[in-house]
Amino acid sequence: MVFVRKVSDTSIDRRVIGFYPNARVYKEKQSGEELSRHFKDKDGSIKTASYSMESTEYYPVSSEFSLVIETQKYNSYMFRKQRVYGGKYPQLDLIVYDYVKRLISGENLEDGILSQQELQEI
Repeated sequence: MVFVRKVSDTSIDRRVIGFYPNARVYKEKQSGEELSRHFKDKDGSIKTASYSMESTEYYPVSSEFSLVIETQKYNSYMFRKQRVYGGKYPQLDLIVYDYVKRLISGENLEDGILSQQELQEI
C-alpha cells in the first residue's frame, strides 16, 4: 500500500511519500481499540474512525527518492480520497512494486532513477 501526495498545487501528478510493505486491507471497516482512532469533529463532538487496513511497518519516503506517478497516463481521478487499484493498471503495479522492492532492499536508487523514469515514459 503506497501513500501519495500532489507533486504541486498545479499538478495532477502524485509523488509516493510512504508505504506499508505488508499491509492487510479489509473490504469492511474493522473495529477494536487498536484498529480505530478518536478525533474531535468540527462541531466539537468526539468521533471514532475505524480503519480498513493494518500493518506493523511503515516506510516514509524522502522527496529525493520519491517515485512520481504521471496520473494522466492512467486516470486523472485515480487518487481521489482512498482508492485501491491493485491489478487495474498492471504496468503501474510493476513499476511501484519494483520501486518499493528496491527501497526495502536498500539498493542505490540514484543509479536506478533514470531507468525508473524511462520505465514511466514507456
